[in-house]
Amino acid sequence: MLVLAHLAGGWWGLAGLAGSTLPTFASLSVVGAGGPRLNGGPVGKTERCAIVVVATLVAAWWRPYLLAAAVIAVGGMITAAVRLREGARDIAVSNG
Repeated sequence: MLVLAHLAGGWWGLAGLAGSTLPTFASLSVVGAGGPRLNGGPVGKTERCAIVVVATLVAAWWRPYLLAAAVIAVGGMITAAVRLREGARDIAVSNG
């Protein structure tokens, strides 16, 4: 992810790097609050890796680094929000 952030450059590169860590941070925050460890989501680890692989494969014809970083940034934020919402729901149900 660091290489993708460097190739994308600028704010989108940094946002892509941050967006790739947000879902994990959200899941670990839910665990710290007493909830279950959540995986998956719209742009989880598998999807982020697939985006990087596709960007690498098409890089010979087109430089998709900025687009890939933007998708990872926005998708990571959405995934983190989904995980936090589901985690909060699970914690509320378990505390009944």
